[in-house]
Amino acid sequence: MAKDQLSTAAAAIQSLDGSGFVTLHSRLDRGGALQARKLANGAVQLYWRYSYAGKTSREPIGVYDPVAPPKKLQPTVRGYGIAAALEKCRALAEVHVGRADTGGLQEVKAEKRKAFLAQKAEETEKSIRTLQKLLDAYIDHLKTQGRRSHVDAHGIFQIHVTEAWPTVTEAPAVDLTPDQVLDMLRRLIESGKGRTANKLRSYLRAAYQCALDVRTLAAIPVAFKTFGVVFNPAAQTRRSPQFDRADKRPLSMEEMKAYWKLIVDRPGIEAIALRLHLLTGRKLSS
Repeated sequence: MAKDQLSTAAAAIQSLDGSGFVTLHSRLDRGGALQARKLANGAVQLYWRYSYAGKTSREPIGVYDPVAPPKKLQPTVRGYGIAAALEKCRALAEVHVGRADTGGLQEVKAEKRKAFLAQKAEETEKSIRTLQKLLDAYIDHLKTQGRRSHVDAHGIFQIHVTEAWPTVTEAPAVDLTPDQVLDMLRRLIESGKGRTANKLRSYLRAAYQCALDVRTLAAIPVAFKTFGVVFNPAAQTRRSPQFDRADKRPLSMEEMKAYWKLIVDRPGIEAIALRLHLLTGRKLSS
């Protein structure tokens, strides 16, 4: 860019008094003009002025940087020099001319805005469709049904899913894979909690089945419809039957005494049944 052109542009910017726009360069190679206006805070804002269908518009470019290198075609951390602003004008003009038959730059901006809003909506939607939300919905469903198992399910989910796999828990429930379920179960089995692994699998399977059945069973709360589940990842795994066997270890004498102390004076039918069970059927070891 010629030195006198830079001087002319700089002089035009110096003349700004906040009352309106000043043209720094007109009839640019790709169309339009570079303009500037002083803002209320004293900064100078640069614009590309262009026309479409007989209507004039201005597209903001950025803040003017008076100390930018004269030949620098990229903006600095402070803003745009004249050369960089003209380069930006050319880039905008190319987009505008390329879309001349379909709305020009304004339509391009509208499309980008629409895509941005759609992306934000999708992110918001995903944030309420997480695995954690599905597990919470299942716990609430058990409570509503009066199922005491909600306490057990909540504890297992909290310790062995939410705390153990936070990244998976905050991901969309629809993204959970059978491999991830197996990783959860394997972690428990390897730490000696095989029975808990089978219980976790059962609870996960039931939660996802609710999200599937909501499309066919009116008894399933509509909250499960939110998750968009199309298959049950837990159902694609197999339980480990060796961990379903009841504990055959008999009580030691000390354990029996402690247990009897807890139930001997306890009132009610359940306590009577426990005492009868212990006195008539429990084998002790010394």
